[in-house]
Amino acid sequence: MKVAFGIAQKFIQLVAPVVASSAVAISPAQAATFSFSGSQVNLFDFSAVSTAAETFTDTDTVAIAPDGVVNTDANADANFVFDPPGAFNFSVSQESGTGQEYSGLAQSEANVVGRFFVEDEFAFNFIALLDLRTEIGDSSFESATAGGGLFFQLFDTTDENNPKLLDLFFIAGQINTPGDDDFLDFQTSPNITLSSNSIFNSSFGGNSESAFAQVEGAYRRRFQDSLFVTLVEGKGNQATVAAVPEPTTIFAIALSGTAGAVLKLRRRSSSN
Repeated sequence: MKVAFGIAQKFIQLVAPVVASSAVAISPAQAATFSFSGSQVNLFDFSAVSTAAETFTDTDTVAIAPDGVVNTDANADANFVFDPPGAFNFSVSQESGTGQEYSGLAQSEANVVGRFFVEDEFAFNFIALLDLRTEIGDSSFESATAGGGLFFQLFDTTDENNPKLLDLFFIAGQINTPGDDDFLDFQTSPNITLSSNSIFNSSFGGNSESAFAQVEGAYRRRFQDSLFVTLVEGKGNQATVAAVPEPTTIFAIALSGTAGAVLKLRRRSSSN
């Protein structure tokens, strides 16, 4: 793939213990500020055989504590299996901090791309999860943000130099504590069916906030002629914590980074 394989994508299997085990390192009960952003996706029961696949992960952390302690952690994993075709990936970013002045940032992403030859129908099932949580003790000088999202897009790549977007799905959310710019949102195409077991919950306001989405769904689309399609799945997560009498440059960068990543994900999912 030339064009589609260059687009960020992510396969992830929804296995709750994976996120749970990643969250053990940092507990909100042990911190004055806490932020967690995690996402997972599982793609399975494909109706077509994959002819090529690619995975990508990346993590980054920053911790600065002139008068305090910051614990930061970022993990990501992406896997694709050819026989039978399926994909699994997850992305987790988390932060905690104590003290009078500190700032921390954790970022993670996981991507998967798979190309398939389709004769007349392309179908698969999926499970997706997004989990965002923040907690602070004193809103006068402490802050925490959690942002993230996941998406998949299907392209007609019979002509690899001219990929055509066929369908898309995304979930995105962000929490700013304190702050009012919180949201949990999703978008889907007509060829995607969501199960009644899907969950969308949010608790915004106060010093402890959360947003949670767990979606079970199926994709199915028929075609008149045979073609090659490329499935692009991706996710990104960011978490920040800070304690500062006045916003510092580093804290401002951390906040803008979280918002920028989520907005970039939303634009990516609704464009092309």
